[in-house]
Amino acid sequence: MCQLVQKATGIATTIKQLRGHEDRAKRLLISYAYRSFDCTDPEAMLLTVFDVIAALASFRYQQAVGDAYKPYWHGQTDQGKDPQRLFDKGLDPEDPHQHQGVMQIYLNRFYEYQASFEGTIESHYAWMRYQTAMLHAFQSALELNDIAAVSMALSALNYVCVLNAKDFVIEHLSGDR
Repeated sequence: MCQLVQKATGIATTIKQLRGHEDRAKRLLISYAYRSFDCTDPEAMLLTVFDVIAALASFRYQQAVGDAYKPYWHGQTDQGKDPQRLFDKGLDPEDPHQHQGVMQIYLNRFYEYQASFEGTIESHYAWMRYQTAMLHAFQSALELNDIAAVSMALSALNYVCVLNAKDFVIEHLSGDR
């Protein structure tokens, strides 16, 4: 397992380092199974070895060279900037809710490793660029600070997305790629 994670991340990995990520990877894989397959049965056979390696690699990468992430919640004190420490807060059985931003860091890195293993990395990067563009568009709409203008902007954005999706499907089905 260590060699596979090392090959995926390019980072030397020991068994001790992987053992420290077992609970984290399990939680990430449960979240992935639920999000992808609407599965709540922790015993269901939905995962592959690639999924397990991708989850472990996601945490190993963050441990070695990952990004700082400093969430902001209005009215709360500083939460720190270590995503793994913040993720670990969500491992508390008394309050198992994970912070959305932290979960997105690990899920998106997990998806990137999956795409790399499956040979679909370019599609993954295109999807991420689309997600970023949509977030910027939503931000621009919300910055209008007028409920009617925001509503119109979001309706227009939805229209443009549906129109572009329709055109893309027609182009794809007609073979004009």
